[in-house]
Amino acid sequence: MVSEWLNMISITATFIAVLTTLYLIQKITIGLLPFFKRILFKSVSLGDPVFILTSIFIIYRYFDFYRPY
Repeated sequence: MVSEWLNMISITATFIAVLTTLYLIQKITIGLLPFFKRILFKSVSLGDPVFILTSIFIIYRYFDFYRPY
């Protein structure tokens, strides 16, 4: 039971780390284009939701998180 919880915590932490890494790579590279700097809401630019959605798509498409239990 404890190993299942630890495995779930590990999978979640890995997912968040990969998501953050992909988001930052996109923000630093193509995020510098003026198109992605447009403000949608008060402090949310157009690039923020686009980068998060593409990062999630890349993770689910190309990464495999192993859950042995």
